[in-house]
Amino acid sequence: MALPASCSRRRSSRALEQGAYEEAKAYAFRLLSVRARTRREMRERLARRGYSSDVVGAVEVMLVGLEYLDDAAFAEAWLDSKSASGPPGRALALAGLARAGVPAQVASEVVGRRYEGLDEVGLALEAARRRIRRLGDLPEPVARRRLSAYLARRGFSREVVSEALRLIGEDSTDENG
Repeated sequence: MALPASCSRRRSSRALEQGAYEEAKAYAFRLLSVRARTRREMRERLARRGYSSDVVGAVEVMLVGLEYLDDAAFAEAWLDSKSASGPPGRALALAGLARAGVPAQVASEVVGRRYEGLDEVGLALEAARRRIRRLGDLPEPVARRRLSAYLARRGFSREVVSEALRLIGEDSTDENG
């Protein structure tokens, strides 16, 4: 007795989905072998490859279950890598994590923990002191403007930048006076 055509189609459809799942899983592991990914980035990359939302979701669930996809761990590692040249300001850290695909709540929690107890003015002052050496003998207004722009690009708030520049000014007054 032959099976109805609908049963045969369902069985072949399941086999295709299983094959697609295995392909997507292998692709995801290849992506992760290069570097860590966020959940959003992994979903986007799999979808761009043409995998169905069911397959993408199944692969994501499997990777999260194995702890290969962990947005908080990704955020910590991202901050570590960006801190090599001096920690960025909070705003830059949050913006960078958002671009990388870390959900805002997770990014906020990780950045909050990382910056808790840190003196952001002190960090900005340290960055400014490193940078000021490159400014050489520029006139003071030009040097201040460039330092201000540099610190802003590093993600420090306007208030933190102003305070760091004030302290730099006091340092130079102490050295000259």
